Amino acid sequence: MWSKKELIDKQAAFWVLIANGSTLQAACDAVGVDRRSGRHWRQATGGMVPRKKPAPSGRYLQLEDRLAIADLHVAGSGVRSIAAQLGRSPSTVSRELRSTCAQPSNSSKIAARSVSSRPCAAPPPDGRSSSRSRL
Repeated sequence: MWSKKELIDKQAAFWVLIANGSTLQAACDAVGVDRRSGRHWRQATGGMVPRKKPAPSGRYLQLEDRLAIADLHVAGSGVRSIAAQLGRSPSTVSRELRSTCAQPSNSSKIAARSVSSRPCAAPPPDGRSSSRSRL
């Protein structure tokens, strides 16, 4: 039985061989796995060579950035100082704070983390309170 790392390495080598035009049998023999394993790997992807996920471009805020913004905001830091610490534009930080309803308070970091991951509740379209029922 192989370790998880060995199995990942074997699958990666298998897919390189398949992408280069090797047959299933030749690729399985080259990496040292049974033909049934290679067939299972190929069927699991629908016969297509799996593509690598692209690295994050940095255009969008990652969860770590959102949590850092919320934590620093709760700690009392200003928008410009948060932006300087994260290497982001102040408008990006301001937009994030508005969109997540992160309000400065004496909460712990755990509260900031829950605030940053919870979207704001939109008011009802007709302006009524959601607690009032329709008559």
